[in-house]
This record gives sequence, C-alpha cells and structure tokens, in this order.
Amino acid sequence: AISTAVILFWTIPTAAVVAFSTVENLQLNYPGLKSFFEKYPWMIQVFKQISPLGLAVMTALAPMIMTYLSKREGHPSGAQVKGSTFAKLVYFQTFQIFFVSVIAGSLIESLSKVLDQPQLLVKMLGTSIPAQATMFMSYLIVKIGVDLDVELLRVMPLILGFVYKLFAPKVTARERSSPWFGLRPASFAGDFDTGGALPDYFLALLLVVTFCAIAPLLNYFALLYFIVAELVFRRQVLYVYDPSPHSSGVYWPRLHTFLVGALLLSQVTFLGMISLKIAPGPIAAATALPFVSAVYYLYIEGIFPRSAKNLPLFSCARLDKQRAGHAFANLSAAFVQPALTASDPIKPDYSELATNVQDHPHTSTSNGDEEDGHSRSTAKDKSMKGFHI
Repeated sequence: AISTAVILFWTIPTAAVVAFSTVENLQLNYPGLKSFFEKYPWMIQVFKQISPLGLAVMTALAPMIMTYLSKREGHPSGAQVKGSTFAKLVYFQTFQIFFVSVIAGSLIESLSKVLDQPQLLVKMLGTSIPAQATMFMSYLIVKIGVDLDVELLRVMPLILGFVYKLFAPKVTARERSSPWFGLRPASFAGDFDTGGALPDYFLALLLVVTFCAIAPLLNYFALLYFIVAELVFRRQVLYVYDPSPHSSGVYWPRLHTFLVGALLLSQVTFLGMISLKIAPGPIAAATALPFVSAVYYLYIEGIFPRSAKNLPLFSCARLDKQRAGHAFANLSAAFVQPALTASDPIKPDYSELATNVQDHPHTSTSNGDEEDGHSRSTAKDKSMKGFHI
C-alpha cells in the first residue's frame, strides 16, 4: 500500500516535468508564454530537454526509496528484498515514465473523455503514444550520456564515501570499515545491484516493442543504449564489484511476467493505431495478437512454476520407497523441492534423493558410531554424512 501511494504521489512531479516537453500545450494553456518563446526561440529546445533530464533524475531517486520500503516489509532473505525492489521499480518506471508521460503529454485535454468512456482508451493510446516518440528518444540519450556515465565513474559511491569519511566514527580499524547509517567507504564496492539495472533494461525493451512498428527510429537509440550499457556493466562487474553468491534467479519469474505484459501493452497500442484506419483485415489480425500472448503466458505459467516448486515424479516415487517405513501425519510438504523447505542455514543433503548405500559398493558412509581411535577421521565421517558420490 505504501509503495502504491508513493508511485501515485510521484505522478504530480512527473506530470509537471513532462509538461515542459509539450511546448505547444504550454502555449495553449498559458498564452503569456507564447510571446516569451517568440522573443527567445532557443528556449523551446531548452524546455524540451528539461523533460528527459528531469525524468532521469527522478528515476535515479526511486531505487533508494523502493529499497528502503522493501527492507521494511520483513522479507527473510536479501535476495527476496532485491526481488521486491526490482518489482517496485518496474511498476514505478512503467507507470511514471511510460503512462504518465503519455497522459501528461498528449491526453491531458482528453482525460475527461477517458473517464466517461473507457472504451476510447485504446484509440487514444494509438494516437497519443506515437506523439511521444521524440521525448522517449531524448530520454534514452540522457540514460546513455548521464546514467551510464555516473555508473562508470562511480559518482554516487564517491559522494556517499566522502560523507562517510566526514561524519562516520573512525577511532578503531573496525569502525573505519563498518557501515554507518547505511553508508560505507568508497573503497567498498559491494556486489552488483542486478535489481537496479534490470528495470532500465525493461523500460528500454518496453519502448522497443511499443515503437518498433510506430516509430522505428527509436530502435536505433535503444540499440545504442543496450550496447553501451553492456560495455559499462560488464566492465563494472568484472573489475569493480565484488563477486556475489546469488545467482539472480529471483528476478526471472517476475521479469518474464513483465515482458509478456510489455508485449501485451505494445499490441494494444498497435491495435489502437490500426483501428484509426478503415481496414477490417489488419484490425482483425491486430486484435488476435493480445489473445495469442495471453494464451502463451497462461501455458507457460501452467508448466514451469509447478515444475520448479515440486519434485519430478521419478524422484517422488524414489522418496516414497525410501520413506515406506515412516508414519506421516501431514503430507502437504512431502514432495516440495528440498531447497524450498530447508531451514536457515540451508545445508546440502542428498541422502533422500540418492540411491541406497548398497547400490554403491565403493561408497562408505560412516555414522560416527565406530571407534577407530582417530578423532579427526571420525569428525570427517560425521561431516560427510548424507553425501553419496
């Protein structure tokens, strides 16, 4: 609820920033600006550049807020905190950068019609989104020239490290290397924030699938962004950030859902643009696309999540055979993947998934009950209990 409130509250400054890019609407709503732009025509380009710069600055502030909110939600692991932050940032950027930019830029005069007749939204998206192609091109250029440069030069870590150096206690060596109110020295790089980079990739991909058939020129700017981002982030991961123990798999189920949603949004937008033409054939073909994407999503969601959460049938049968002598009062979690039911800390245990010990004549699994006179060997046997090679 708090995240939703923050996203909705952020609409006000976003709409104000985007309004600067539509100089024509500003002149209509504020006639006094017309004489100002006639006297200083170069200010028209300045106003048009304020919008993408402002959007980039506001996007840079969002990760800090969303990370704080995710940490306060009580997730049991850092990976889940990052996954929650990633989802919030995707919702934030999709709503603020995409929808609010479109509404504030070209639907402000037709918003009352949308509220009265919601069925007109598809046609209005088809007419309004293409008009924002120039603004989104400028936004991608700003992301390349500002955000990636800031990441490459590590401007924010240097600023935060300078604040840490000024105010953090540094009497002992431990204090000089310990975090202070979330701040660390600039020399502490940490691991790469995948959840902070993926929302930018997703937004660029959303622009590509939306404008590829409407304004193909935007695809070249998106391609340039992907190339530069690949070089910058690859260099940072290899030479700056610390190795991470996480595989970043927590992002991909949600990312798949977001990608299908982006495809549906682009298809609805394309349908709205095609519906402006009196041609039943293209309209019918465009109408079928969202349904095909929806069927694909339901098919994927019916296969892979169930396979990831439950064991294969062969492993279940083997478990039943090994547990034949056990009395189970509750079988609700009997066939859940072991990694999903393990307690903290998770320790590898393959004893139940492996075949019987008698099937491996060269494998010995000491239970530590035999006394051989060597305490080190006994401790080693105990530590290796449950592993069958």
